Amino acid sequence: MKFFFRKLLSRWGVPLAVGLVKLLYRTLRVTVEDPYGVRPIDPARCCLFAFWHNRILLMPLLYKEHLPGRRLTVMMSLSRDGQFMVGVARCFGIEAARGSTSRRSTGAQIQLAKLLEGNETDVAVTPDGPRGPCYHVHHGVLQLSQFSGRPIIPVTYELSSKWVFQSWDRFEVPKPFSHCRVRLGQPQQVLPGADFDVMAAALKRQLGE
Repeated sequence: MKFFFRKLLSRWGVPLAVGLVKLLYRTLRVTVEDPYGVRPIDPARCCLFAFWHNRILLMPLLYKEHLPGRRLTVMMSLSRDGQFMVGVARCFGIEAARGSTSRRSTGAQIQLAKLLEGNETDVAVTPDGPRGPCYHVHHGVLQLSQFSGRPIIPVTYELSSKWVFQSWDRFEVPKPFSHCRVRLGQPQQVLPGADFDVMAAALKRQLGE
């Protein structure tokens, strides 16, 4: 019986999750705050976005709605959960690079830096992923900015009503018909020789909690 349910989840888990997220998103009232004038984004220049791991649920739909026609690659965990998220992302037309922001100079970081430098795709990472601690900025995202020469654009959202899971990242799921207030933070350029601890603290302030 356990094998049957595992096989059922393997086959239908991704399309079911995608369908539920799309249905839920249609009930939300979404507003966008851009106090630093990040938009409009140059269509010829790819961007590096950062958001907390617990906000990952709505990000594909927010990206597709507000930045249509652009390509996006997201750094995903090498774990089995990461593989599930890869399947979900691909349903939204988003590619994945398997790796971690907590490891220094990984192959995934180098791959993403080259994609950014070549203006091939936007890139998104979760600075506290894939294992936390929650709301901790690992240095991988800072290295990626430094390698690619692209500033980090912090993105977050607040939900007027939500469920919060008892997971390491305090994963958030909006309740139907709630208000989703998206905020674009001040872009941060990580220059050669930058103090990563100072930059990490600044990025955490932009992302909030």
